[in-house]
Amino acid sequence: MWRHKILFNTRYKVQCDDLDFCKEYVGDPRSKYLTKRIDLLHLKIRFYRFQLKKGISIGEHMNDYTKLLADLANMDVVIEEEDKVLILLSSLPDEDYETFVLTLINDKQSLGYHEVSSALVNYELRRIKCLPRVHQQKH
Repeated sequence: MWRHKILFNTRYKVQCDDLDFCKEYVGDPRSKYLTKRIDLLHLKIRFYRFQLKKGISIGEHMNDYTKLLADLANMDVVIEEEDKVLILLSSLPDEDYETFVLTLINDKQSLGYHEVSSALVNYELRRIKCLPRVHQQKH
């Protein structure tokens, strides 16, 4: 009994009777899809688990987040503006940013990503400026 298969490669179409033989020479057409799907799942996991790492500045954190958003956009993933904001705010540790987050989201109908990212960078700059004063007052 002959199995009749048509495999697609990015360059040409091949008619093939033996799937294993054709996979060896043409490549499995499912592998490209599966690889892309696995990459997408890994990106989504990184996105939903995104956290500020100790010792990294807010600037670096924002760069990493922007790269992650760009990678997801390149995979045709559409992320709502509010979700971008909420994941970003959730990535910040409560002990340092809880007041900032609560102040930012209080009485807002909607939050824009650019508005929040700018506010975060400004907050961090003010925090860095105030840090030496706090240390001097304690000593």
